[in-house]
Amino acid sequence: MNSSSSRKSLMVQVLISIGLAMIVIIGFTWIRLTQSDATAAQAQSLEQQSSFLTHDISVIDHHREPYVGDNSNTVQALYALPLGAPIDRVEIHDTDVVVMIVDGETTNERENVLYSAIAFMAAIDNARSVTYVTPGRSYYVERPAIEARFGTPLSDLLDTAEAWQGVRGLIPLEAGTLVADS
Repeated sequence: MNSSSSRKSLMVQVLISIGLAMIVIIGFTWIRLTQSDATAAQAQSLEQQSSFLTHDISVIDHHREPYVGDNSNTVQALYALPLGAPIDRVEIHDTDVVVMIVDGETTNERENVLYSAIAFMAAIDNARSVTYVTPGRSYYVERPAIEARFGTPLSDLLDTAEAWQGVRGLIPLEAGTLVADS
């Protein structure tokens, strides 16, 4: 009887161990699957945010400020734009901003420069110019030329989705004239 009782006890322990092992294996598998889904979603979001065609302009709303002087906000506003991911450093010279980009040419680079510059200057009221410097070239965009083209204060362009869609539609047409090589 003692042998039968110890066998039952051993069987119960083995079954509990197998059950716990299954819970751990299933749990780790579930964690790995959900993390890979989250990573894929994050990569897709980053890819969408890196083009003027698919960028969600609402991410710039909480960076709206009257002055370039808030260095942290200025830099974070630039990171929220299509050319934000490859930024190496940002230099602020009074109301002129110079953005150093680490990698080379991207798809629609000139258009992304114009979109990013307009969005940045619309969010930061006294930003006078933005220069994007890549390893191969540099691009310069200034506020007076943008305001003359759109005929409105740049901050008004962020007030409605329709106004910003108008800007987005003109980016490919205006990139050649509003973005200067410097």
